[in-house]
Amino acid sequence: MERKEKKGKGLIKFLFFIAIICLVLGGLLTFLTSPKYVIENTLKTASTNAIEMYNKQQETGLTENYKKEGKLRIDLKSDYYTGLSTMNEEYQSISKVLENLSNTETDYTIIHDKKNQKRLIHIDTKLKDTPLLNAKHLIDNATEYYYIEGITPTYINNGNNNYFESLSTTTSKENIEYLLTRLAEITSNNIDENTISTSYDTSHKIITITLTEKDLLTLENKILKDLKNDDRANTILTGYNPDFEKMKITQEDIKGTKTITVNIYVDKVFSQVNKVEINNKDNTYTYTKENNREIYTYKTKEQAVNFIVQKNDKRTEIEITNEDDENIGNITITQTDTNYDVLAEINIEDTSYSIGYNHQLTNLKVGKSYDSTTSISMKVTSNETTLIDGLVVLEQKTSNDTKITEDTSTSTLASSLDNSIDDLLAQKMTTVIMTLLS
Repeated sequence: MERKEKKGKGLIKFLFFIAIICLVLGGLLTFLTSPKYVIENTLKTASTNAIEMYNKQQETGLTENYKKEGKLRIDLKSDYYTGLSTMNEEYQSISKVLENLSNTETDYTIIHDKKNQKRLIHIDTKLKDTPLLNAKHLIDNATEYYYIEGITPTYINNGNNNYFESLSTTTSKENIEYLLTRLAEITSNNIDENTISTSYDTSHKIITITLTEKDLLTLENKILKDLKNDDRANTILTGYNPDFEKMKITQEDIKGTKTITVNIYVDKVFSQVNKVEINNKDNTYTYTKENNREIYTYKTKEQAVNFIVQKNDKRTEIEITNEDDENIGNITITQTDTNYDVLAEINIEDTSYSIGYNHQLTNLKVGKSYDSTTSISMKVTSNETTLIDGLVVLEQKTSNDTKITEDTSTSTLASSLDNSIDDLLAQKMTTVIMTLLS
């Protein structure tokens, strides 16, 4: 139960984080308005932008009823750790993990059948053809089941799950859009006007939100309460976490956060948000919009990193600079209807990072099937020595075959087990980690 509560609280913290990010992503605003109205419209505009980004995904016709079959392969090398392992036993385990991961192969199947209210997730990982992890998670109508090979002899009946209730009259896409919209509205409605102040500089009206730990605790719990009181939001979130209704943020959860200050700079002439600054303890996060560029800055007492974003149609270029405005790297993002590609080249002192991400969709037959390949590459070198050179490839086939034939007739009630499902899973993961280290 304690693990579930922590997981639930993590979800609420994530939702609040998204709300704060909404402030950073705000668009055009009317200047001659109250600070409360500016904040409300900033959040609303950001929510709309987020939904538009989400809707840019290629329409496949297979978002509610589908079968995904995939294979995950990993290839990792390190001249650095391999060399050290021959001289120092402490590095042998790291070298061994890299070697073992490169010898693993993971097959997975995800079947999502909204029509018959069934969902199956099956993961099967082998190390040199030796079983490492074989686990299943099944939702059959409103009942949830688990199976972990070597831990549970058969399926474990974990009780009710209303995941499909949240999709009864809507789609997953519509649910996400609804949550983003409602979260923006709820957050703006619950910001206490006593935490808002206004000041001016030469070019801007500055709207400031100051949240102490007490204010933050109150705000997060008000957001949580309103989400629970919203029937649709409650149903959606309970579908993802059955303990959502029991969640509550405590003083212990936000202890050490100190005071958060959010400054929104509204241009006096053009009536738009030009800059948002978030201060949290020793860190400062800044978003600035000037001409056709957007600049994101992360600053600590020791250093600052700037991400300068320039968008051109389907291509985005990001320049990374340090506190002295010296270039330390570049990121290029290109996107088409069927391809998404990211390439990052970063140099910090004597270390260089080359990171690539590519997702490609092929053989699309809308409503019937498609193939996709996702790859992540990473190479880190320092003083001409390769610290890590890795490639992760995920190949997947998606079809409209939603047949699930799992047998749960011999399942065991979770309440009859000596340990909880979380404990059993932790036990299995410990075994997996020990195997990778040996």
